[in-house]
Amino acid sequence: FLKLIMKNKTIAIYAAGSFEVGFGHLYRMYKLWYLNLRNFESKFFYKNNVQRDFYIEKQVDYINVDNLDDSLFDLLIVDSKKYDNNIEALKKISKKSIIIDCYEDWIMQFDEAIIPSFYCDKEKINKFTKKNYDIKFGKEYSLVLDSSEDDFQSDILITFGGSDPNDITTKVIEAIYNKLDSEVMVIIGPGFKRTIEEFRKQFPKFNFIGPVDSVTKFVKNSKLIITALGTTIQD
Repeated sequence: FLKLIMKNKTIAIYAAGSFEVGFGHLYRMYKLWYLNLRNFESKFFYKNNVQRDFYIEKQVDYINVDNLDDSLFDLLIVDSKKYDNNIEALKKISKKSIIIDCYEDWIMQFDEAIIPSFYCDKEKINKFTKKNYDIKFGKEYSLVLDSSEDDFQSDILITFGGSDPNDITTKVIEAIYNKLDSEVMVIIGPGFKRTIEEFRKQFPKFNFIGPVDSVTKFVKNSKLIITALGTTIQD
């Protein structure tokens, strides 16, 4: 991954993020910046308040995509499942571009495509290979923050990302609440429709925490994790 990035001096970053889409793209690009790009001249671009508030909390350099000027970036990194006018505008002011975690036909407009995961859809990748478009994938492209071991230990961890728009968290808790005597920890993300106080009042036997900067240490210290097949699965 770094070999694709290190030769560039100025970097623009755009990650999709909203209560509907979730926070996975935002967290992943923040991890990329935190691990590798903090010493580069890099900017995060946002369109909505969810993206903006996330960048404010993380204290990164950010700018509204509507306020583009004549600045030219060496590299654009996009983490999104959908191509829109915002991405198109950023591509026009970038010499090269990388698209993250997408199989749609429009990714061929980008110089590089990366699936940052130890699993991928081989059939979809072969579709692009036949068109002579190479997609890089594998665990070496995964982005996970290192985390020290903590003293706590949880039998079961429940985590469904930053927003959980379908409230799967409540459905899972209801399914197991009266059937287990195990210690259960539940992470509540910043974009949840329900507050952490509401969860604690309805399910007092479980331990609710959040929002958290990273789920890695909680995953490391849990015997069983119940989660969605999103970016959290990398941890």
